[in-house]
Amino acid sequence: GLNPALDYDFTAVANNGLGDSSPTSEVNAKPIPASPTGLTATDSGGGGINVSWNSSTGSDNYTVYWTDDPSTPIDPSNPATYDGFVVVNAPASSTSITGLNPALDYDFTAVANNGLGDSSPTSEVNAKPIPVSPTGLTATDSQEGGLNVSWNSSTGADNYTVYWTSN
Repeated sequence: GLNPALDYDFTAVANNGLGDSSPTSEVNAKPIPASPTGLTATDSGGGGINVSWNSSTGSDNYTVYWTDDPSTPIDPSNPATYDGFVVVNAPASSTSITGLNPALDYDFTAVANNGLGDSSPTSEVNAKPIPVSPTGLTATDSQEGGLNVSWNSSTGADNYTVYWTSN
């Protein structure tokens, strides 16, 4: 195949047993890059996911799409199938998606882009953000020889662990 990192010039000549025609005007083109490989999505803490991939030769940038509906495949040509996207300029091959809801699972896909078009999307990968730390921690006397400890809930938390030490 052709190298997507290179521009190519093309011309055509018609021929038969009597000879060749004059050549056509020259056109220049660059192949669409291949899909990125090795897509991964890992928690970055506090409602974020780090997404990374292996670079695709000839890419000018990458578009990363995500959805909180893993039952519906992401189709980059149909905005109804994804919740958001971010464009990352090459040569970078990672990005952090923030502001995600830790109560939800997300699917991610990536597409390599250059001036002529987009690659096919990668296979989707799934990740769920870790909840942000609870806020408003207080400890008050329970008047029974103990303490009442309370905090504001954290979206996406399944349970809480309270640690303590004595001074």
